Amino acid sequence: MRVIGMDVGGTNVRGAVVDGLGQILSFTEGKTPRDSVDSLVSAVVEMVGKLRSDAGGPVEAVGLGFPGLIDFKGGVVRYSPNLPMFRDVALA
Repeated sequence: MRVIGMDVGGTNVRGAVVDGLGQILSFTEGKTPRDSVDSLVSAVVEMVGKLRSDAGGPVEAVGLGFPGLIDFKGGVVRYSPNLPMFRDVALA
């Protein structure tokens, strides 16, 4: 089993492919784009694509950690103190 975990922060975006034993198989990071919602989403999508290519097999799930007030049922970022352009953004 392989999964991807993404951590979006106000300064950096980090991601890793992790196996069923918790071992990191691949890791990537970069600065958080702060100019628009679209540029940040594009950066995350690009990183996930790179990690999927590096995974060495199928990826079963992708998890995303994001700072702020999240409506989990609706998949909406209501407010992010570190990324103020994220207000009522459907991220799921």
